[in-house]
Amino acid sequence: MADSQPQEKSAKRRGWLIAFLLIVLIGAGAWYFWFERGADKQGTDAAAFMVPKVPVRTAKVTEGELQERLRAIGTVEAFNIVTVRSRVEGELLEIYFEDGQFVEAGDVLAQVDPEPYELRLDQSKGQYKQSQAQLDIAKTDLHRFRTLYEQDSLAKQTLESQEALVAQLEGTVQSAQAAIQEAELQLKYTKILAPITGKLGFKQLDVGNLISTGNVDGLVTITQTQPIAVTFSLPEQDLQRLLERLHLEQTLQVEVYDRKDQLLGKGALLAVDNQIDINTGTVRIKASLPNEENALYPNQFARISVLLGSQKGLLIPEEAVQTGARGAYVYVLDEEDKVQPRVLELGLKSAGQVLVLEGLEEGAEIVTEGTDRLRSGTVVEPIADTDE
Repeated sequence: MADSQPQEKSAKRRGWLIAFLLIVLIGAGAWYFWFERGADKQGTDAAAFMVPKVPVRTAKVTEGELQERLRAIGTVEAFNIVTVRSRVEGELLEIYFEDGQFVEAGDVLAQVDPEPYELRLDQSKGQYKQSQAQLDIAKTDLHRFRTLYEQDSLAKQTLESQEALVAQLEGTVQSAQAAIQEAELQLKYTKILAPITGKLGFKQLDVGNLISTGNVDGLVTITQTQPIAVTFSLPEQDLQRLLERLHLEQTLQVEVYDRKDQLLGKGALLAVDNQIDINTGTVRIKASLPNEENALYPNQFARISVLLGSQKGLLIPEEAVQTGARGAYVYVLDEEDKVQPRVLELGLKSAGQVLVLEGLEEGAEIVTEGTDRLRSGTVVEPIADTDE
């Protein structure tokens, strides 16, 4: 009886101990569930309500100079193209040029057989001497006849006849002198000279051929390439701006580029046509270029750029400019990477850039790409340009 009582007390203590441990375990589980899991859930809910930053590309507002230009498509033209023909007829003895050669005005290009013209010159000189001798005799007789007439030893009719003979022979001598000059000129023409400075084409005749003034193809063609011209057309709406600047500057700079936008040369505006083409609504313009490197060829395609003027100020990329009810604006970043719209007054536009007259300051950062998702106060994340 005495042993059973202690055993019952020991069993009760073990029961209380187990119950206590269960309570502690349950409490620890509840704490973990409510505090640890609850904190994770709150963090997840907070993250779910955070607004992500909008990725955009940006650019800095810089100080610079913007040029106002008119652009057009044109064609290169030679100021002069000459087909060289002989001014006398004869056998072609020598050719002194190569195909494609550059020649100066006055260079000897070819030699026509001069012998027939030398003989003609000698003949003219002989005729002149003969006529001059007859004139000298007639003048001597006229002097004697006048003396006799003053002495009443000669009839007046005889004197007048001698005076007429002298006048006739003087005319004959004058004709003989002209014949000499003509023969000398014909002999001179046996040397075929370059009439202008320029680039030669391909020769049309070889040595040994008979050349004449009636040869349609001529000997060779010379194209003037220095200076050279470019002609192009501008729309009617650009004409007034061009004329205003031309009146102020007297001349305007013209740049010529090829199909790959490589600069071929610079020159000056030369002339504006006197009427507008009613079919196209354009006016033709001509410019002159020195073409010192011979980079331009007649009939060559060309891209034309006419410089009207330049203006200094703040420059921004053209793609950054948006248009709204209040006019043109851009999104400007603040120190917290929030964007705010800024209304602008714009000036010239050229080569992908815009001149800002009012509304921005130098160094401000503006959005150039990603503007479609922006509103006032939107937080953005500028991203690096992959092209850099």
